[in-house]
Amino acid sequence: MRITSNSFYQQFSDRQKIGLKDINEVNNQISTGTTIRHGYEDPTILSNTLKLDHTEADLVQSKKVSEQARSFADNSDSVLGGFMENLILFKTKMVNASNGNHSITSLNAIGVELEVIVDSLKELSKSSINGHYLFSGSNVLTPPIDDDFVYHGNNDKLKVLVGNQNSVTYNVPGKDLFLGSDADYHKKISTNISHYNKVLKFPKLFSADFSDGISKDEYITHHNTIREMVGDNDNDKFNDKKHIFYVRGINTNGDRIKAKLSLDSNDKISTLTRKIEEIYDGYVDVSINKFGQFELKDRNTGNSSIDFHIVSASDFSPIDPTADPDTVANKADKDNLDDVLADKDVYITEYIKSFFNPVKEQSTIVAQANTTKPNEISLKGSFLNTDGSRIKLKDTVKKVINSNIDSIEISARNVDGELKEISFKVDDKTTIRSLLSKIEDALSTKDRRVIASFGDENLVILDPALEKGGKTKMQLSLSTPNHKSFNSYEAMNLDKIYLHKDKNTLTSNVDQVTKKGKYASRDTKLSEMSSSSLDDKIIALDLNDIDGKKRNLKIHFNPLGLKLKVDGDKEYNIINSNDKFLVGHKSTSDKINVADSYELAGLRVGDKLSINGEVKSIKEIDIQYRHIILDTPLKKQVISGDIISYDTPSFKRVEPNNFTFGQLMDIIAMGLTSSYPAGGTSLDYQKAIESTKQRIDIHLDNKGKFVIQDLEESLSKIDLAIYDTQSNNFSKDNDSPVVTFNANNAVVIDQSHINFFEILNKSIDNVKDGRVVSDGNNSKNSRNMGILYSLEGVDHLIDHVSKVRAFAGANSLTLGNVIAKANIELANTKKLKSEIIDTDLASAILDLKQRQVSYQVMLSTANRLESLSLLKYLK
Repeated sequence: MRITSNSFYQQFSDRQKIGLKDINEVNNQISTGTTIRHGYEDPTILSNTLKLDHTEADLVQSKKVSEQARSFADNSDSVLGGFMENLILFKTKMVNASNGNHSITSLNAIGVELEVIVDSLKELSKSSINGHYLFSGSNVLTPPIDDDFVYHGNNDKLKVLVGNQNSVTYNVPGKDLFLGSDADYHKKISTNISHYNKVLKFPKLFSADFSDGISKDEYITHHNTIREMVGDNDNDKFNDKKHIFYVRGINTNGDRIKAKLSLDSNDKISTLTRKIEEIYDGYVDVSINKFGQFELKDRNTGNSSIDFHIVSASDFSPIDPTADPDTVANKADKDNLDDVLADKDVYITEYIKSFFNPVKEQSTIVAQANTTKPNEISLKGSFLNTDGSRIKLKDTVKKVINSNIDSIEISARNVDGELKEISFKVDDKTTIRSLLSKIEDALSTKDRRVIASFGDENLVILDPALEKGGKTKMQLSLSTPNHKSFNSYEAMNLDKIYLHKDKNTLTSNVDQVTKKGKYASRDTKLSEMSSSSLDDKIIALDLNDIDGKKRNLKIHFNPLGLKLKVDGDKEYNIINSNDKFLVGHKSTSDKINVADSYELAGLRVGDKLSINGEVKSIKEIDIQYRHIILDTPLKKQVISGDIISYDTPSFKRVEPNNFTFGQLMDIIAMGLTSSYPAGGTSLDYQKAIESTKQRIDIHLDNKGKFVIQDLEESLSKIDLAIYDTQSNNFSKDNDSPVVTFNANNAVVIDQSHINFFEILNKSIDNVKDGRVVSDGNNSKNSRNMGILYSLEGVDHLIDHVSKVRAFAGANSLTLGNVIAKANIELANTKKLKSEIIDTDLASAILDLKQRQVSYQVMLSTANRLESLSLLKYLK
């Protein structure tokens, strides 16, 4: 085939275009710095580049949010450093206050300095960055601590996503900081009444060997004897009956303990502490601290269960020396602790006092002799107002003792031993001053006048004529035969005491913690707090309602359904509000399947249910497979979702094991407002509950304690004591109280859980009071632990903040590593992307030169081979 000039010219033109295109491509690579401009130029390069672009964007975003999170974490760490500095300063001033060289004025000044530090800590707790509070959890727009030191944040952890399914925490939840716990701490509790060695302190009374001895103030130790701790009524240490110690509490597993311990006068106190350890199954160390107080320490760390209460009784009545010691009755050894009050010869020794007002359960109260002051007797009971304040002489008898009485029977033996019986008439204007005057008249003679007065809580009668020696013959009892007007010593009661009252608010003092370690809420069942069955227990609510009227409610934990009795007369069923449920899947006309979410507890064989208008009796209940078998088949086939309601009874029963704190609080609200169901239906019950909500607010705080507020009055009349009626029953196999809501129990020195600002504020109270150690004989802040134990609490806070700061520092370090890693990966990604898509300039320039030369060679060659003309082209 002949190649014409036309064909040659056309090929040359095409080659020229291709050469120019190649040169332009290389020029573009050099000018843009990339190997391609469009995806179609190289799909492989495009795909790899897009992947790397995505990776680069992720790394840039991760780095950005990590830097923001790290700034948050760094600020948290810095603020926690401020916490540490303030706490160390707080401790330094506390140590200064504990040296015993300060006057009250000086201690108050230190207290003011400590308050300033606490205010600084409160302000630090409100630290924020970019308007977000550091310690509020996820509730970042709300200040975590208010002016009353209440925490308003949550326990959420803020996390930043730093990679595929990889997140890092960057905040310190305020709940961990202010209300957290430390698993490496032991719970430690203590009694709050210090005991001296009475034989050394009163040698003329208790020791025949040291009748002229000098009195010494020495606290008891575990080496001392029981007699040296509780005292005696003579100087013969071999004629005493056994001393009975009544012990209640909770062991390290959360189980309730209750025991009577009998010891001889000459037994060592170490024997008593060993016996107490035994009833705690050996998991608690019991000792006597250097202030003569019992101290218990849980051997397990991270546990906040243990509790303790102790009181002892000693029968000091004369012993017939010829009688068999084993047959001599011991009036101090009773099945019921309340019965030891009945005899004047039984002496009560106190170990814990909180200045709570006990419930009045006695019609008669007798006086006991003071073993250390032979010229003095005191009534065996507490006399306090319901708010714990001291009684004033101008107070009326009806207010203090009983508003329903019209007389008090006084039985007395005066200073000469003569018996006197007096009926003291009482009206609305009769004052305590006039009652004391009448008691003085009954115990005095014409020539010898006694003095009756109130101590912090006791009614004491003193015979001044015997101040230099001699034992008084005085005896006294007060009685209101038809009324329960008197209470026992507060120290004898664990839970039969009124809640603390502040103006219009009542608060309990026992943390409600389940055996799984969780704080109670409305839905928590009381059975989750108890180590034994609630069946047939009776919980009493002794209260003054919102109008000031005395009421007594009893909740009977009847296994067939709980009952509420009001004032010993009116009885109500306690009703579960969940009075309807649904037919489950695969039900038949005579077998109803019930969903797992609905509790079958409360149903009984023989109960009648209404299903689609048909009423049928329950023939059988299969708890395991959740079946309800009907007595006869339904006429209409049921389907899943059909409603079942109660017919007979018309409500769902509440069983002991399913009674909740919410239901208990509803009953308390009904009692305090005197609002009870108008009828027996579930609707009537709910209406009664609803009617209370405008008058009473009742809830559980963050540790499960009751908080009850009168919404109508700022100075409320409401009062409440809530207790197990068999709490003081020490007969065999009686395990009451199975649940305790408010208690005159041991003082907590330290535990795994902390309440940051509560510990600091109580420490300030101790400093201002000048109290080195907890003092149950001081009515003001008697349950505060004292300066020395407060220092332990502050040390715990310092350690706790140190751990939290370590967590914050770890967060910051982790985020720093994330940022560093992101920087490295970002650089590697850019490098890899550069290797894929960026132009190699040296190679491209060389390629350009080669293509230019090739192009020029092509032009030169074509020109030499044929000089193209129009004539040749046409040919």
